[in-house]
Amino acid sequence: MTSRSHLPVEERQIVSELHRVLNQPGLMRGCLVRTRHRCGKPGCRCAKGRYRHRGLYVSQSHRGQLRMRGVPKAWEQRVRDWVQRHHQVREFLERLSEMYWRRLEQREE
Repeated sequence: MTSRSHLPVEERQIVSELHRVLNQPGLMRGCLVRTRHRCGKPGCRCAKGRYRHRGLYVSQSHRGQLRMRGVPKAWEQRVRDWVQRHHQVREFLERLSEMYWRRLEQREE
């Protein structure tokens, strides 16, 4: 791995944070969606009234189609972390891109 000591301080901090986030397990592009739904069981109280079951789904577009996957309660925090890390990585990359855009504008090395 090459040294980052030659980089400007702000860029070095962003790259270091990016590495820190990428070294954690799990990364998923998507949005978390809370829903209320009926389970379909005829004897359940959701079939008789206004009560509906709560659920958490992760959604993303894939090849032009929206897809959703239910998140089991035991996996909720894990999936939240994966989605959050993806958002962080995108934010860091956007900040780096903006820095390089300014360099190009100013013709800096």
